[in-house]
Amino acid sequence: MLMHIAIADRTAYLPMDRYEVEEFLYELKLDGPGAEYQMEMISNIHDIPIEPGADFRALNRLAWRIGDMGDRREAFIAWCRAQERCTVEDALKAACNIRLIDFHPGFDSDELLGEHALDNCLLDEYNALPDDEYAQLDRAEAGARFREQDGGRFVDGGYLVVDTDFASAETPVEEPLAYFQLRFSNRGMDSGWFNVPLTEADERFVTNCFDVEGIERLHMEYCASLPQLAGFTVTADNYGELCSLNEALIGMRSEEIQKYQALAEVLGPRKIEQARWIADHLDEHTIDLEYADPTIYAQDYLEQKYEISQRNPLVRYIDLAALGSDRLHAMGFELTRYGAVLMDDGGQEMAPAEQSFTGMTMT
Repeated sequence: MLMHIAIADRTAYLPMDRYEVEEFLYELKLDGPGAEYQMEMISNIHDIPIEPGADFRALNRLAWRIGDMGDRREAFIAWCRAQERCTVEDALKAACNIRLIDFHPGFDSDELLGEHALDNCLLDEYNALPDDEYAQLDRAEAGARFREQDGGRFVDGGYLVVDTDFASAETPVEEPLAYFQLRFSNRGMDSGWFNVPLTEADERFVTNCFDVEGIERLHMEYCASLPQLAGFTVTADNYGELCSLNEALIGMRSEEIQKYQALAEVLGPRKIEQARWIADHLDEHTIDLEYADPTIYAQDYLEQKYEISQRNPLVRYIDLAALGSDRLHAMGFELTRYGAVLMDDGGQEMAPAEQSFTGMTMT
Protein backbone atom coordinates (compact mmCIF):
# COMPACT_ATOMS: atom_id res chain seq x y z
CA MET A 1 0.00 0.00 0.00
CA LEU A 2 1.44 3.37 -1.06
CA MET A 3 -1.41 5.77 -0.38
CA HIS A 4 -4.43 5.86 1.91
CA ILE A 5 -7.21 8.06 0.49
CA ALA A 6 -10.55 9.25 1.85
CA ILE A 7 -13.23 10.02 -0.75
CA ALA A 8 -16.95 10.50 -0.19
CA ASP A 9 -16.79 8.91 3.31
CA ARG A 10 -15.03 5.83 1.92
CA THR A 11 -11.39 4.86 2.15
CA ALA A 12 -9.20 3.44 -0.58
CA TYR A 13 -5.76 1.90 -0.44
CA LEU A 14 -3.73 2.62 -3.56
CA PRO A 15 -2.67 1.32 -5.95
CA MET A 16 -5.84 -0.53 -6.91
CA ASP A 17 -6.50 -2.70 -9.93
CA ARG A 18 -7.96 -0.43 -12.65
CA TYR A 19 -11.13 -2.55 -12.85
CA GLU A 20 -11.49 -2.20 -9.08
CA VAL A 21 -11.20 1.57 -9.51
CA GLU A 22 -14.15 1.61 -11.90
CA GLU A 23 -16.23 -0.51 -9.53
CA PHE A 24 -15.22 1.68 -6.57
CA LEU A 25 -16.28 4.91 -8.31
CA TYR A 26 -19.46 3.25 -9.60
CA GLU A 27 -20.50 2.25 -6.09
CA LEU A 28 -19.94 5.84 -4.95
CA LYS A 29 -21.90 7.14 -7.98
CA LEU A 30 -18.85 9.14 -9.02
CA ASP A 31 -18.08 7.48 -12.34
CA GLY A 32 -20.29 9.58 -14.60
CA PRO A 33 -18.91 12.34 -16.86
CA GLY A 34 -18.22 15.52 -14.94
CA ALA A 35 -18.43 13.80 -11.55
CA GLU A 36 -17.13 16.15 -8.87
CA TYR A 37 -15.57 15.03 -5.62
CA GLN A 38 -12.72 15.82 -3.29
CA MET A 39 -10.11 13.46 -1.93
CA GLU A 40 -8.15 13.67 1.29
CA MET A 41 -4.65 12.21 1.43
CA ILE A 42 -4.64 10.45 4.79
CA SER A 43 -1.22 8.90 4.33
CA ASN A 44 1.21 8.54 1.46
CA ILE A 45 4.67 7.31 0.71
CA HIS A 46 7.43 9.25 2.48
CA ASP A 47 5.06 12.20 3.02
CA ILE A 48 5.42 13.39 -0.56
CA PRO A 49 3.65 16.79 -0.69
CA ILE A 50 1.21 15.93 -3.48
CA GLU A 51 -2.18 17.64 -3.65
CA PRO A 52 -4.69 14.81 -4.28
CA GLY A 53 -7.05 17.03 -6.32
CA ALA A 54 -10.13 15.35 -7.77
CA ASP A 55 -8.98 12.74 -10.26
CA PHE A 56 -9.00 9.39 -8.53
CA ARG A 57 -7.94 7.50 -11.67
CA ALA A 58 -4.88 9.73 -12.13
CA LEU A 59 -3.92 9.34 -8.48
CA ASN A 60 -4.20 5.57 -8.75
CA ARG A 61 -2.04 5.61 -11.89
CA LEU A 62 0.54 7.67 -10.00
CA ALA A 63 0.56 5.14 -7.15
CA TRP A 64 1.34 2.33 -9.62
CA ARG A 65 4.15 4.41 -11.16
CA ILE A 66 5.70 5.14 -7.77
CA GLY A 67 5.53 1.47 -6.83
CA ASP A 68 7.40 0.49 -10.00
CA MET A 69 10.19 3.08 -9.73
CA GLY A 70 12.73 1.08 -7.78
CA ASP A 71 15.91 3.07 -7.07
CA ARG A 72 14.57 6.06 -9.04
CA ARG A 73 12.02 6.74 -6.33
CA GLU A 74 14.45 8.91 -4.35
CA ALA A 75 14.81 11.29 -7.33
CA PHE A 76 11.05 11.46 -7.70
CA ILE A 77 10.52 12.32 -4.04
CA ALA A 78 13.18 15.03 -4.19
CA TRP A 79 11.56 16.52 -7.32
CA CYS A 80 8.14 16.65 -5.64
CA ARG A 81 9.56 18.31 -2.54
CA ALA A 82 11.31 20.91 -4.69
CA GLN A 83 8.01 22.18 -6.12
CA GLU A 84 6.16 25.10 -4.58
CA ARG A 85 2.92 23.31 -5.44
CA CYS A 86 2.77 19.71 -6.68
CA THR A 87 -0.50 18.46 -8.16
CA VAL A 88 -1.26 14.87 -9.13
CA GLU A 89 -0.82 15.86 -12.79
CA ASP A 90 2.60 17.38 -12.04
CA ALA A 91 3.73 14.32 -10.11
CA LEU A 92 2.43 11.95 -12.78
CA LYS A 93 4.39 13.82 -15.46
CA ALA A 94 7.54 13.50 -13.32
CA ALA A 95 6.87 9.81 -12.65
CA CYS A 96 6.40 9.07 -16.36
CA ASN A 97 9.58 10.99 -17.28
CA ILE A 98 11.73 10.03 -14.31
CA ARG A 99 14.67 9.27 -16.64
CA LEU A 100 15.04 13.05 -17.08
CA ILE A 101 15.48 13.67 -13.34
CA ASP A 102 18.71 13.01 -11.41
CA PHE A 103 19.26 13.24 -7.69
CA HIS A 104 22.58 12.96 -5.87
CA PRO A 105 22.05 12.47 -2.12
CA GLY A 106 24.69 13.90 0.17
CA PHE A 107 25.71 16.74 -2.14
CA ASP A 108 24.01 19.40 -0.06
CA SER A 109 26.42 22.34 -0.39
CA ASP A 110 28.26 24.28 -3.08
CA GLU A 111 31.54 23.21 -1.52
CA LEU A 112 30.84 19.49 -1.91
CA LEU A 113 29.38 20.03 -5.36
CA GLY A 114 32.40 22.14 -6.40
CA GLU A 115 34.82 19.51 -5.19
CA HIS A 116 32.97 16.87 -7.21
CA ALA A 117 32.89 19.10 -10.31
CA LEU A 118 36.60 19.93 -10.12
CA ASP A 119 37.70 16.36 -9.37
CA ASN A 120 35.81 15.15 -12.44
CA CYS A 121 36.80 18.06 -14.75
CA LEU A 122 33.17 19.13 -15.21
CA LEU A 123 33.95 22.87 -15.45
CA ASP A 124 35.66 23.52 -18.79
CA GLU A 125 36.69 27.08 -17.82
CA TYR A 126 39.01 25.69 -15.13
CA ASN A 127 40.45 22.67 -16.92
CA ALA A 128 43.31 24.59 -18.61
CA LEU A 129 44.66 26.08 -15.35
CA PRO A 130 48.05 24.97 -14.01
CA ASP A 131 47.93 22.40 -11.24
CA ASP A 132 49.05 24.83 -8.51
CA GLU A 133 46.28 27.35 -9.40
CA TYR A 134 43.74 24.56 -9.84
CA ALA A 135 44.42 23.32 -6.33
CA GLN A 136 43.79 26.79 -4.88
CA LEU A 137 40.38 27.26 -6.45
CA ASP A 138 37.48 28.09 -4.14
CA ARG A 139 35.39 24.89 -4.05
CA ALA A 140 32.22 26.69 -2.99
CA GLU A 141 32.53 29.20 -5.82
CA ALA A 142 33.19 26.39 -8.28
CA GLY A 143 30.10 24.58 -6.96
CA ALA A 144 27.92 27.65 -7.41
CA ARG A 145 29.19 28.05 -10.99
CA PHE A 146 28.54 24.40 -11.74
CA ARG A 147 25.06 24.57 -10.21
CA GLU A 148 24.22 27.62 -12.35
CA GLN A 149 25.59 25.88 -15.47
CA ASP A 150 23.77 22.65 -14.64
CA GLY A 151 20.46 24.27 -13.66
CA GLY A 152 20.36 22.21 -10.46
CA ARG A 153 19.33 22.95 -6.89
CA PHE A 154 19.81 21.63 -3.39
CA VAL A 155 16.81 19.89 -1.91
CA ASP A 156 16.10 17.17 0.64
CA GLY A 157 19.75 16.72 1.61
CA GLY A 158 21.04 16.32 -1.94
CA TYR A 159 21.48 17.85 -5.38
CA LEU A 160 18.60 17.73 -7.87
CA VAL A 161 19.00 18.38 -11.58
CA VAL A 162 16.28 18.16 -14.22
CA ASP A 163 17.06 17.71 -17.92
CA THR A 164 16.00 20.64 -20.11
CA ASP A 165 13.82 18.23 -22.13
CA PHE A 166 11.54 17.76 -19.10
CA ALA A 167 9.67 21.04 -19.72
CA SER A 168 8.40 19.80 -23.09
CA ALA A 169 7.94 16.17 -22.04
CA GLU A 170 4.41 14.79 -22.05
CA THR A 171 2.55 12.35 -19.85
CA PRO A 172 1.84 9.28 -22.00
CA VAL A 173 -1.81 8.48 -22.57
CA GLU A 174 -2.89 5.45 -20.56
CA GLU A 175 -4.00 2.43 -22.55
CA PRO A 176 -7.79 2.04 -22.37
CA LEU A 177 -9.19 -0.84 -20.38
CA ALA A 178 -10.47 -3.84 -22.30
CA TYR A 179 -14.23 -4.08 -21.89
CA PHE A 180 -13.85 -7.64 -20.55
CA GLN A 181 -11.12 -9.85 -19.17
CA LEU A 182 -11.19 -13.57 -18.38
CA ARG A 183 -9.23 -15.69 -15.95
CA PHE A 184 -9.21 -19.48 -15.96
CA SER A 185 -8.65 -21.75 -12.98
CA ASN A 186 -8.50 -25.41 -12.09
CA ARG A 187 -7.39 -27.30 -8.98
CA GLY A 188 -6.05 -24.25 -7.17
CA MET A 189 -4.19 -22.82 -10.18
CA ASP A 190 -5.15 -19.78 -12.23
CA SER A 191 -4.01 -18.45 -15.58
CA GLY A 192 -3.91 -14.72 -14.90
CA TRP A 193 -6.10 -12.29 -16.82
CA PHE A 194 -6.62 -12.24 -20.60
CA ASN A 195 -8.42 -9.65 -22.70
CA VAL A 196 -11.58 -10.73 -24.54
CA PRO A 197 -11.59 -12.08 -27.15
CA LEU A 198 -8.78 -14.54 -26.51
CA THR A 199 -6.29 -14.91 -29.32
CA GLU A 200 -5.32 -18.34 -30.60
CA ALA A 201 -2.01 -17.93 -28.76
CA ASP A 202 -3.91 -17.13 -25.53
CA GLU A 203 -6.03 -20.27 -25.87
CA ARG A 204 -2.97 -22.43 -26.56
CA PHE A 205 -1.23 -20.99 -23.51
CA VAL A 206 -4.23 -21.63 -21.26
CA THR A 207 -4.88 -25.18 -22.46
CA ASN A 208 -1.17 -26.06 -22.26
CA CYS A 209 -0.91 -24.51 -18.81
CA PHE A 210 -3.67 -26.74 -17.47
CA ASP A 211 -3.02 -29.65 -19.80
CA VAL A 212 -6.59 -29.76 -21.08
CA GLU A 213 -8.00 -30.04 -24.59
CA GLY A 214 -10.19 -26.92 -24.43
CA ILE A 215 -11.11 -23.98 -22.21
CA GLU A 216 -14.59 -25.44 -21.70
CA ARG A 217 -13.07 -27.75 -19.07
CA LEU A 218 -11.93 -24.81 -16.95
CA HIS A 219 -13.67 -22.51 -14.48
CA MET A 220 -13.96 -18.93 -15.78
CA GLU A 221 -13.94 -15.64 -13.89
CA TYR A 222 -14.39 -12.31 -15.59
CA CYS A 223 -14.28 -8.59 -14.96
CA ALA A 224 -15.78 -5.69 -16.89
CA SER A 225 -14.67 -2.09 -17.29
CA LEU A 226 -18.34 -1.02 -17.43
CA PRO A 227 -19.67 -1.80 -13.95
CA GLN A 228 -23.22 -2.18 -15.31
CA LEU A 229 -21.98 -5.37 -16.99
CA ALA A 230 -20.13 -6.84 -14.03
CA GLY A 231 -22.74 -9.29 -12.73
CA PHE A 232 -22.84 -11.96 -15.41
CA THR A 233 -21.90 -15.62 -15.19
CA VAL A 234 -19.52 -16.55 -18.01
CA THR A 235 -19.05 -20.15 -19.15
CA ALA A 236 -17.77 -21.86 -22.27
CA ASP A 237 -21.39 -21.99 -23.47
CA ASN A 238 -21.87 -18.20 -23.53
CA TYR A 239 -18.25 -17.15 -24.14
CA GLY A 240 -19.16 -16.53 -27.79
CA GLU A 241 -21.98 -14.19 -26.70
CA LEU A 242 -19.48 -12.27 -24.56
CA CYS A 243 -17.18 -11.89 -27.58
CA SER A 244 -20.13 -10.66 -29.63
CA LEU A 245 -21.04 -8.08 -26.96
CA ASN A 246 -17.40 -7.00 -26.79
CA GLU A 247 -17.33 -6.49 -30.57
CA ALA A 248 -20.48 -4.36 -30.40
CA LEU A 249 -19.02 -2.15 -27.67
CA ILE A 250 -15.69 -1.74 -29.47
CA GLY A 251 -17.57 -0.44 -32.50
CA MET A 252 -19.15 2.40 -30.49
CA ARG A 253 -17.93 5.96 -30.19
CA SER A 254 -17.38 7.41 -26.72
CA GLU A 255 -20.72 9.22 -26.88
CA GLU A 256 -22.49 5.96 -27.73
CA ILE A 257 -20.77 4.20 -24.83
CA GLN A 258 -22.10 6.88 -22.49
CA LYS A 259 -25.60 6.36 -23.92
CA TYR A 260 -25.15 2.61 -23.50
CA GLN A 261 -24.23 3.07 -19.85
CA ALA A 262 -27.27 5.26 -19.28
CA LEU A 263 -29.65 2.71 -20.82
CA ALA A 264 -27.93 -0.22 -19.09
CA GLU A 265 -28.16 1.62 -15.78
CA VAL A 266 -31.92 1.91 -16.21
CA LEU A 267 -32.58 -1.59 -17.57
CA GLY A 268 -30.15 -3.53 -15.38
CA PRO A 269 -29.16 -6.42 -17.70
CA ARG A 270 -28.68 -9.70 -15.85
CA LYS A 271 -27.54 -11.82 -18.79
CA ILE A 272 -25.08 -11.29 -21.62
CA GLU A 273 -27.79 -11.54 -24.28
CA GLN A 274 -29.73 -8.77 -22.52
CA ALA A 275 -26.66 -6.58 -22.55
CA ARG A 276 -26.27 -7.27 -26.27
CA TRP A 277 -29.95 -6.38 -26.82
CA ILE A 278 -29.24 -2.92 -25.42
CA ALA A 279 -26.35 -2.49 -27.86
CA ASP A 280 -28.50 -3.56 -30.80
CA HIS A 281 -31.41 -1.25 -29.90
CA LEU A 282 -29.50 1.76 -28.61
CA ASP A 283 -30.53 4.00 -31.52
CA GLU A 284 -34.20 3.30 -30.86
CA HIS A 285 -34.16 5.11 -27.52
CA THR A 286 -34.04 8.80 -26.69
CA ILE A 287 -31.05 9.34 -24.43
CA ASP A 288 -30.02 12.91 -23.68
CA LEU A 289 -26.45 13.00 -22.36
CA GLU A 290 -26.53 16.71 -21.54
CA TYR A 291 -29.26 16.19 -18.98
CA ALA A 292 -27.13 13.88 -16.86
CA ASP A 293 -26.96 17.17 -14.94
CA PRO A 294 -30.64 18.16 -14.46
CA THR A 295 -29.64 21.75 -13.67
CA ILE A 296 -28.85 22.18 -17.38
CA TYR A 297 -32.41 21.22 -18.30
CA ALA A 298 -33.77 23.54 -15.61
CA GLN A 299 -31.82 26.45 -17.07
CA ASP A 300 -33.10 25.67 -20.57
CA TYR A 301 -36.65 25.29 -19.26
CA LEU A 302 -36.63 28.64 -17.45
CA GLU A 303 -35.20 30.46 -20.44
CA GLN A 304 -37.58 28.95 -22.99
CA LYS A 305 -40.81 28.99 -20.96
CA TYR A 306 -40.37 32.09 -18.80
CA GLU A 307 -37.50 33.94 -20.52
CA ILE A 308 -35.49 33.82 -17.30
CA SER A 309 -31.80 33.72 -18.16
CA GLN A 310 -29.02 32.39 -15.96
CA ARG A 311 -28.01 36.00 -15.21
CA ASN A 312 -31.40 36.81 -13.72
CA PRO A 313 -31.09 37.37 -9.91
CA LEU A 314 -34.19 35.19 -9.39
CA VAL A 315 -32.24 32.10 -10.39
CA ARG A 316 -30.28 32.11 -7.15
CA TYR A 317 -33.52 31.35 -5.28
CA ILE A 318 -34.40 28.32 -7.43
CA ASP A 319 -33.25 24.79 -6.73
CA LEU A 320 -32.27 24.07 -10.32
CA ALA A 321 -31.38 20.41 -9.71
CA ALA A 322 -34.77 19.70 -8.15
CA LEU A 323 -36.63 21.66 -10.83
CA GLY A 324 -34.79 19.89 -13.64
CA SER A 325 -35.35 16.47 -12.09
CA ASP A 326 -39.04 17.09 -11.54
CA ARG A 327 -39.63 18.31 -15.09
CA LEU A 328 -37.66 15.49 -16.70
CA HIS A 329 -39.49 12.88 -14.63
CA ALA A 330 -42.80 14.47 -15.58
CA MET A 331 -41.90 13.99 -19.26
CA GLY A 332 -41.11 10.31 -18.70
CA PHE A 333 -37.33 10.48 -18.38
CA GLU A 334 -35.36 8.27 -16.02
CA LEU A 335 -32.29 10.12 -14.74
CA THR A 336 -28.85 8.54 -14.51
CA ARG A 337 -25.42 10.06 -13.98
CA TYR A 338 -24.65 9.25 -17.63
CA GLY A 339 -27.73 10.87 -19.20
CA ALA A 340 -31.54 11.04 -19.15
CA VAL A 341 -33.41 8.09 -20.72
CA LEU A 342 -36.93 8.49 -22.09
CA MET A 343 -38.83 5.49 -20.75
CA ASP A 344 -41.88 5.50 -23.08
CA ASP A 345 -39.89 5.17 -26.32
CA GLY A 346 -41.31 2.83 -28.94
CA GLY A 347 -38.07 0.84 -28.96
CA GLN A 348 -39.04 -1.09 -25.85
CA GLU A 349 -42.05 -2.58 -27.65
CA MET A 350 -39.85 -4.35 -30.19
CA ALA A 351 -38.55 -6.87 -27.71
CA PRO A 352 -40.27 -10.17 -26.86
CA ALA A 353 -41.37 -10.54 -23.25
CA GLU A 354 -39.61 -13.77 -22.37
CA GLN A 355 -37.06 -12.15 -20.10
CA SER A 356 -37.65 -9.09 -17.98
CA PHE A 357 -35.47 -6.08 -17.34
CA THR A 358 -36.26 -3.55 -14.67
CA GLY A 359 -39.43 -1.81 -15.81
CA MET A 360 -39.21 -3.08 -19.41
CA THR A 361 -39.36 -6.39 -21.26
CA MET A 362 -36.93 -7.77 -23.77
CA THR A 363 -34.67 -10.72 -24.54
